[in-house]
Amino acid sequence: MSKWLLYLFFLLVLCSLVWGVGVCELDQFDYYPGELATFSCSCSSPSEESKEGFIVWRNESVVLLNESVDSGDCTVSFFSSQFVFPVGANYSGNVTFETGSAAWSDGVVSDDFNVSGASIFDCTISSITSGSSMTLGELGSVKFYVLDSISGHALVNVACMAEGYDVGGEPILFEPYGSGFTARYTLSDGEIGFQHLMVERSWMPFSTYLFEFHCVCFNESCVDEVTGLSVGFKSCTAQLPFVTGVDNRGSVDGFLPIVLVLIAFICYFGLVGLCGVYFYGVRDLEVDRLPFWVVFVSFGMVLVELVLLAFLVYANEVGAGLFGLLLINFYVMLLVGGGAGLIVLYLVILYIFSLKRLRGGEVDDKKFSKDW
Repeated sequence: MSKWLLYLFFLLVLCSLVWGVGVCELDQFDYYPGELATFSCSCSSPSEESKEGFIVWRNESVVLLNESVDSGDCTVSFFSSQFVFPVGANYSGNVTFETGSAAWSDGVVSDDFNVSGASIFDCTISSITSGSSMTLGELGSVKFYVLDSISGHALVNVACMAEGYDVGGEPILFEPYGSGFTARYTLSDGEIGFQHLMVERSWMPFSTYLFEFHCVCFNESCVDEVTGLSVGFKSCTAQLPFVTGVDNRGSVDGFLPIVLVLIAFICYFGLVGLCGVYFYGVRDLEVDRLPFWVVFVSFGMVLVELVLLAFLVYANEVGAGLFGLLLINFYVMLLVGGGAGLIVLYLVILYIFSLKRLRGGEVDDKKFSKDW
């Protein structure tokens, strides 16, 4: 019986690798004319990657948009399509990712939408603009406009925030982030912009993620720029796929130079400690106590720097700030390392100029000994 259970387990694992479950969905169900809709897909199996196909937008049987796409690295990156529903008509239809005769996935590859007239509580997020890709380790930015969905007028003082999501639906960032309610507000022309330094280690280079924007007017806080009147409650949401570019996070935070400096510190203290070990064995100088402490301190600092290096690797992975810790480490290394270096330099000079080495004779212990 256990043998058959084992066979069944391996069969299920093999099936999961071959027949993955892909998921395609719209950012919402109800839209109004002029609103931007985003259809995004992801998958769970390598067998579903790099499949060519079409994302087809249909209003009942009428094709609104037929866009050629490739599923790419869909296990770690979205592929998507966007469509702005034209003003002046209502729609009821669906969006589907189609790959011809071969089925792409056993999961959900289609989603429905409904387009009807906007209500007085709706606003529109339009003209979303960002760079073609966001370089990791550098500042990324995006801007858009918030309009009244009925009049089309720009809305001023609308509170908006942005969220970033990966293919698993996990939130990566909230911008702006802080205690309590945090948001950015639209200015003239209804324009608003977001900036974020892309330093988190959760971002993967050359991958597609989703920004989700939420905008809201509370009570009488928002103003119609054309009429100057308060517009009451308004709410709108939109999604934007964005692509990460090359990874410059290492060059921005200077992690590699930091590692090299710490390795240099480790080599320096290791060398000082070895010198102390050597001079501890030179009985003629009778400086046994001093080299012992040089050895103890130096090899202790080697251990400290190794622990610090391991911690910095971890801190760099989670994106923690390192400046304060590195500044303290610099001053400690300057004091301790400089002192140990001067002591070893003194021992080297004493050893070179010892009479035993210069004359080849015996050293006068009373003359060249010192109680340390």
